Amino acid sequence: MPPLELDAATERTALNLLRHLEWNPDGFSLLFLFADVGPALQLSEWLNQRLVLQQRPLRSLLVGDAFLKHPEQALDQLMDLCMQPSQSSGAVWYAAHRHPADKRWNQARRSFLARLNERRFLLERDAKTPLVLVLPSEFRSDTRNIAPDLWHVRALSEELRASAPAFSQGLDAQPPPAPIQQAALLHLGTEDILPAYREWQRMSTRPSDQQTFLPTLWQAVEELLGAGRPGDAEELALQAEATARRRSETDPAPATLRDLSISLDHLGRVAKTRGDWAQAEVAYAESLVLARQLVERLGDTPESQRDLSVSLNNLGSVAVARGDWAQAEAVYVEGLTLRRQLVERLGDTPESLRDLSVSLNNLGSVAMARGDWAQAEAVYAESLTLRRQLVERLGATPESLRDLSVSLNNLGGLAEVRGDWGQAEAVHTESLTLARQLVERLGGTAESLRDLSISLDNLGLLARTRGDWVQAEAVHAESLTIARQLVERLGGTPESLRDLSVSLDNLGLVAKNRGDWVQAETVYAESLTLRRQLVERLGGTPESLRDLSVSLNNLGRVARARGDWAQAEAVYAESLVLRRQLVERLGGTPESLRDLSVSLNNLGSVAEARGDWTQAETVYVESLALARQLVERLGNTPQSLRDLSISLDNLGDVARTRGDWPRAEALCAESLTLTRQLVERLGGTPESLRDLSISLDNLGRVAEARSDWTQAETVYVESLALARQLVERLGNTPQSLRDLSASLNNVSRAANALGDPVRAQKLEAERAAILQHLARNEEAAPDSPPSI
Repeated sequence: MPPLELDAATERTALNLLRHLEWNPDGFSLLFLFADVGPALQLSEWLNQRLVLQQRPLRSLLVGDAFLKHPEQALDQLMDLCMQPSQSSGAVWYAAHRHPADKRWNQARRSFLARLNERRFLLERDAKTPLVLVLPSEFRSDTRNIAPDLWHVRALSEELRASAPAFSQGLDAQPPPAPIQQAALLHLGTEDILPAYREWQRMSTRPSDQQTFLPTLWQAVEELLGAGRPGDAEELALQAEATARRRSETDPAPATLRDLSISLDHLGRVAKTRGDWAQAEVAYAESLVLARQLVERLGDTPESQRDLSVSLNNLGSVAVARGDWAQAEAVYVEGLTLRRQLVERLGDTPESLRDLSVSLNNLGSVAMARGDWAQAEAVYAESLTLRRQLVERLGATPESLRDLSVSLNNLGGLAEVRGDWGQAEAVHTESLTLARQLVERLGGTAESLRDLSISLDNLGLLARTRGDWVQAEAVHAESLTIARQLVERLGGTPESLRDLSVSLDNLGLVAKNRGDWVQAETVYAESLTLRRQLVERLGGTPESLRDLSVSLNNLGRVARARGDWAQAEAVYAESLVLRRQLVERLGGTPESLRDLSVSLNNLGSVAEARGDWTQAETVYVESLALARQLVERLGNTPQSLRDLSISLDNLGDVARTRGDWPRAEALCAESLTLTRQLVERLGGTPESLRDLSISLDNLGRVAEARSDWTQAETVYVESLALARQLVERLGNTPQSLRDLSASLNNVSRAANALGDPVRAQKLEAERAAILQHLARNEEAAPDSPPSI
């Protein structure tokens, strides 16, 4: 694996740390690193790649949320780690730098440093390896004052900040938000933009909690979450919950019980932000019990019904995170029923219509997970209609515009799976326009920037489908800039780290298409590091496990391109284990079954390379059975038909290798029928044309084996025309040139066999020129028939 590429400032810091760790590998030394979240993640991976080669890998420990409540226990854990080194005796990398603006986190850090300072003597006497202590970039002065003894004996102190974001013009050539707004985004979160939090601070000086105005506390919780301060948000959420509980116990009136229910919802919201789904479920479940009690006591009042629908939706979000789609659907359906009733009772009030649109989108997400495209379209379209109405009635308020943008993205995602790229581009472009407007109007809030990042990635996907890799790279790069920025602003929340990993994967796809495997591996490796951390932090949720399996497969493709089949097999096998687990946990959702099919095909390609055709056939047969099952369940969607054609081609390869020509011909012919259908349905996208070219080549090889050179030439010539067309559309990408080279070789062989050596020589000369071009650009690869 090539080393990660760092910017100049980060590399200078990295080299300083590396030199010290290489020159002083044994015995205690203390290194302070004051760093922002993103650069610290990259730096730790960079260092570890080099120290692994010296058999001294870093022993990394990223402190979790328990650090807030028990910094002393965290200190004991660190001391044990330093006193009892592993056999590798690598340095300890102790990362306590998350959420730099959070007061509770900073308080815990100060307590931790003070106690660590008291143990300086024990560290110097008993610690076996260097300690790299990672703290927020603005914590240097605190560290010097709180831990003067440790500061005095430090061997090195470095500071590392994230670079300021730079926005590109984007697709619609709209100007970026004002530079003064962008420059301030990394370190927002101070009290001057938290009015409810300031008001709560003023109220907290009052002697009795009876004077506490709970709605102010609830709003302050939301402000703190948006500012990347989940520890402070939790403190206020717990105070709101305790206050509401005391009041409800003293006077269990409907109003006090409702306050407790809402306070529990906010506590659940904080837990969700931290990725603590178990805690979120506990809070939401109690809130739901209270909401049902209030409906019984008050009757079906509009307020009690709406509160119940909110509680149901909250529990639905937990079920979605667990992958329990049956439970999610049950509570979402009940919530939707309540909200339709409220629209009937209250008329078309803005709140009731918006609530209804939210419930429709929730059910749409369940339908998408189950592959019920018709149901998804019905509810998404109804939601979009409601949201366009609300924009007209309310004017272009930020909330109504954001809701409209979300609905457009939902319908765009549905259009993508159906292969309706024209419709997908139309709605995603409209959504991007709205997202840019909201960033400008709201001054770059975390939510508005994340929405913009998602819209950019959606249009990047469309650009990739069209084969417009320049445009794809532009929008994915802008999205990555935003994702890195949000990691810093939000202090490395699970959602922000996942978004960053997705952006890295998208740029990896662009690099892979350019044939830049070093760059592809660099971003894929960074993404994999993030996803392993998220699996540990989130306790192995279905989403985090699937993300990890995707990253493993990405690195497997890089290893295949390098010819490192042992590495490819290792990561593909790990991915396959995860995907079998997910099929069991999720009950065989279409996505989980498709993922399993893809992993089986990946391992089959490794078995082919090793010449283990028995193993290849075993996994390909299982993959084909899944692909046929998905076509039956989902109908003839472009994705399911393409997956089926790939599985057929894979088994056709096995049959050809074994000399079973009738079976090979049958499989390849069925695949060809599917790829022709997809070209017609998708309007000749680059991917569909390349798939058709591959299917034609596969049938040509069967005809060659039968010595039917006339048939072979017919399909090879058609494939060559497609390869030339793709070079014209995509430019001289390494993949398109390799495909063209392979097609020229195929037609040349047929020409020779049919007694036309002059034509064959002309084709070979063209092929030789292409290979020379690839070699000059250091992109040459073994010239084998192209494969999907």
